[in-house]
Amino acid sequence: MSRKKPGRKTVLVYVEGPSDQTALVHAFETMYDSKSIHIEVLYGDLTSKRSVNPQNIVKKLGNKVSVFREKYSLKPEDIENIT
Repeated sequence: MSRKKPGRKTVLVYVEGPSDQTALVHAFETMYDSKSIHIEVLYGDLTSKRSVNPQNIVKKLGNKVSVFREKYSLKPEDIENIT
């Protein structure tokens, strides 16, 4: 999944599904320089889960990001932005 190259930061775009990816990722690709930024898509819908509420949604998203970082051996400083 991740195609991060050395020296490039990663922008994580959290989308619900493929149609969101189609609608949003191209816009982000035009916003960032592909030589310095790699865009990676994470799928999910945290807001539809009963266990997620306004008090814990940031923590739940942080957990998803942590799993992604561990899977691809990324450090916190490798992440430029999470959208």
